[in-house]
Amino acid sequence: MSLMLMSLPFTPTYSSLNTFIGCERAYQAFYVTKEAIKQDTPATLFGSLIHALAEEYAKNSHLSTMPSSDYDDPERHFQHIKQIIDHYKPKSAQVYIEHELNVSKTGQVLDWSDPSGLIRGRNDFICINDQGVAVLIDWKTGKFKEQYFDPKQLQWNALLIFARFPEVQTLYFCYVYTGEGLQKKGKIERKDITALNEQILHWHSRLEYAYQADSWIPKRSGLCKNHCDVLNCRFNGRRQLRL
Repeated sequence: MSLMLMSLPFTPTYSSLNTFIGCERAYQAFYVTKEAIKQDTPATLFGSLIHALAEEYAKNSHLSTMPSSDYDDPERHFQHIKQIIDHYKPKSAQVYIEHELNVSKTGQVLDWSDPSGLIRGRNDFICINDQGVAVLIDWKTGKFKEQYFDPKQLQWNALLIFARFPEVQTLYFCYVYTGEGLQKKGKIERKDITALNEQILHWHSRLEYAYQADSWIPKRSGLCKNHCDVLNCRFNGRRQLRL
């Protein structure tokens, strides 16, 4: 691998970097050639609706209206969100909602649009108390499936919070599955960030090399047959149907 790697055109998020980890060809199609577009579905549109309700309530402590949806019941999802916000917000000295953070390879906080960062992320709900303890919440509107659960999203975003808030020594993260009220929790100490940084750096370097070599290796998985929007790939099942 060359020692002089190509700079990325933008700082990756967990989502884009995880796409690369899952399939380099999919990353190329979505973020480089842009031949594929992630299509909205009833599930993703409902997820956006619930995130908007959570943001409004976290900011204002009330909702202007409760919308309806043919996909699922927003009221049921919202009640689980309300319980979490009502529990944490009054105890917190600082609260941040849909908070955008970008950090460099050396741990410096950057502007959101700075392309030179290691990773960036938008966090649903962060609260920090006076004892240097932070809580990071991510709202999940889909159903929990153990085989697909991946704690990396909030673990990696924890790196952003430790960089932005030097007073934070301990971070508790929680994925809240709003339809079920299920919570999947974890804990990270400031001493853990070196290992997290090395993990992200590994994949960031792999991504830099892919750009430099213009090499994007497809990876076959269970998503290829029916659930991938990269139709111009030899593993795509829907492509086979069109031929």
